[in-house]
Amino acid sequence: MSDLYVETLSDMIALLQEYKPGLVTLENVTRLCKTLRLESFTDNIDSETIRLSAASNIIVIDMDFHKADERVKDVKLVLASNFDNFNYFNDEDNSNILYNSLSCYPDLHTFYFNLKFLSILDTYSNIETEPRISGQHDKLDLFKYFTELPDQLRTFFKDMSMVEEIRTNVDNKFGIYVMRAGTLVAKIDIEECDAHGERFHDYRYQNSSWTADASHKNAMGVMLVLKIFDTSLHFPQELISRDLVLDSDSHKPYSVANHQKSLHLFNDITSNLIPASKFKISNDNIELLGELLRWVSWWQHVLSPVLQTLKCPAPHPPNDPKRRTSSNSTSAPAQRRLNHTTRRRRSSQKGRRPSLTDSSMMKDGGLQQFTLTEVMSQPVVEEDEPSDIIDLVLNEEYLALGTHHRCHIEGGLQEWQAFVGSFKSIAL
Repeated sequence: MSDLYVETLSDMIALLQEYKPGLVTLENVTRLCKTLRLESFTDNIDSETIRLSAASNIIVIDMDFHKADERVKDVKLVLASNFDNFNYFNDEDNSNILYNSLSCYPDLHTFYFNLKFLSILDTYSNIETEPRISGQHDKLDLFKYFTELPDQLRTFFKDMSMVEEIRTNVDNKFGIYVMRAGTLVAKIDIEECDAHGERFHDYRYQNSSWTADASHKNAMGVMLVLKIFDTSLHFPQELISRDLVLDSDSHKPYSVANHQKSLHLFNDITSNLIPASKFKISNDNIELLGELLRWVSWWQHVLSPVLQTLKCPAPHPPNDPKRRTSSNSTSAPAQRRLNHTTRRRRSSQKGRRPSLTDSSMMKDGGLQQFTLTEVMSQPVVEEDEPSDIIDLVLNEEYLALGTHHRCHIEGGLQEWQAFVGSFKSIAL
């Protein structure tokens, strides 16, 4: 059986599990464990309880079900390693994630997500103590790494004066989440990657820097990734190495357009803005986390609102004098009535050409008459052009509006909001 066939079959199984994981039943949970290559067996605990145990190199998950209706009673996770402090509880209420994912949802979608995450940590953790030539050991316990990383990130954010906060395990799903003002911004996760890629080292934040203090601790086949939840995010193509951007589309750069008549745009952007929302931050690339999150905040608070306003001006209200008007002040309903009357008059004349008598009747009736020359000489009322056109300089790192308003990516949220407020007061 070829490697390509096995890989394709595994991808198909993963798709089926993700999109149709099945209902929460003892049989379906057992099948799910087998597809993730976990050993499973059942045991009768008592007359009312049956236990399904799933195990691999490190993890042992005991799931107790009611025999009568197969509802889950309890779930426990045990690690067969020296580290026994793995966090499998929600950040909000400290509830058991594995139990919730089997008891709070009708299908196995959430449980599959969590079980797959645990299986990745289990498969690629290197906790064996086989001696190397140098006498050192390759030991990287990914369960320990994942549990200790959030506190290091909190210290890093504090030293960088970042307003974002770190949360772990949100909404019954494993992960390290980045929040800003109570809103989920991004997620830091451990994912599988090409086994022939670079080694994953145990980088830790110590003494105000990320360093691999024990370079012999490493693993193969996994990487640390940053996923941005904002699907409209665009990123400067030249700001970060291309091999670190995992889902970019360089063929669809953002098209900057200005439809605001009150602004004269100077487009000083030096790099294409491409769709991107997933980045590789393994090893020393984790130092880029602050810069990546700063760009996300800059895009969401400044660049995106400005670019959208330039491209799609807000419509003027019906009574706004800036709306384009015609030289004829007749309202639409009146115009329709006039057209209808005209058609009726023409039909009553049965194709007869107008005579001098008709003209005399209009004159006698007091209706003002105009010649074609007089009509053509009347000015057409056009939309009022703005009296003052203000310059807007647009760069990926700064914006300048006229001579008094400016903001920079290194500035704070207060500066950004003040600039966007001034911009919208002029543009809208």
